[in-house]
Amino acid sequence: MWLGVVIFWVIQIIVWAITFFMKSGDAKNWYQKVFFYGAYELADLVANRSDELHSVDGANAPTPAWKSVFIFWWAFSIKYFIPWALYSLMMWNFKADINLDNYKGYGGYHSMWQIVGFIYPLIGLLCFFIPICIVTEPEESLKKMEGGKCVGREEIQFDEEDH
Repeated sequence: MWLGVVIFWVIQIIVWAITFFMKSGDAKNWYQKVFFYGAYELADLVANRSDELHSVDGANAPTPAWKSVFIFWWAFSIKYFIPWALYSLMMWNFKADINLDNYKGYGGYHSMWQIVGFIYPLIGLLCFFIPICIVTEPEESLKKMEGGKCVGREEIQFDEEDH
């Protein structure tokens, strides 16, 4: 069980090293755009939202010392640690569930309960994914109108606060 953990992190470190040595820009660019791609921007937004002096008009406050530590911790947790931990926990439980003693998996429950236990979550997933796929046009409040015609979708600015 622990061997999989070691193998995962060794492979991850090798991939990080390869991408670092293949980078075309500087180390800061690799750190933000490759190592923490996607998570860095979110962590930076979270840190900026919590830094009240950062958003005061005319304030020229220096970057707080905690900000870079927080960004690393948050981005690493979101991008690497949490997905690895959840996947590992799910696979360890899955291994226990497919034990076929007496041709019964998943804790020895009757076959009917195992089928029902598969169908109910499947119905929930279908209820989530089918509406995503059948949307053909944006909501009225998000339509970008020009001359009485819909010419696209109005984008929402998430980095601006409503007062």
